[in-house]
Amino acid sequence: MVVDEPAKARDVLLKTKEIDPSVPALYDYLGWAYFKLSSLETADKYYAEYLKLESNFDDSLQHFPVRHRWAYVKWQMGRKEETVRLFKEEIRLDSLKIVHKNVNGVWNNKGNLYDMAGALAFLGRKEEALKWLNFSEREGFFFTLYGFK
Repeated sequence: MVVDEPAKARDVLLKTKEIDPSVPALYDYLGWAYFKLSSLETADKYYAEYLKLESNFDDSLQHFPVRHRWAYVKWQMGRKEETVRLFKEEIRLDSLKIVHKNVNGVWNNKGNLYDMAGALAFLGRKEEALKWLNFSEREGFFFTLYGFK
C-alpha cells in the first residue's frame, strides 16, 4: 500500500499511530509514505522520531532498518553528507547483526541483508551489494516496499 497508494497508507498509519505510537514500523512506513508523496521534511521528521524509539531498545543490536530509506530522503533534500553517513551507519548496524547472527527481533525477516545491499550499491560498492542481494534471495527474502517482487 505504501508504494501504490501512499496517501491512503499515510492515513491508515496515522490512525494506527494514535492507537499505539510505540510501534517502530509505523515511523518507517510513515517516512516512506511521505517520501513517496514528496513531503521530504515530514518524512525526515518521522525517521528522526524513530531514532528516539530505538534509543530505548534493550538490545543495542536491534534496529529497524530505516537509515537507508532515510538516506534517500536526505539525498532528495540535497544533504549529501548526511546521506552517506546514514548509509554507512546502516551497513555498520546490519554487519553487526550478521556477525552476531542476530537477525531476529524488531526486524526479524533477514531484511537487513537486502538493506545492506541497497546501502552498498548506493555507495558504489556494487560487487559487495550483489553478494548481499544474492544471499538475501537465497535466504528467501523478497521485499516489496519498493515495488520489487
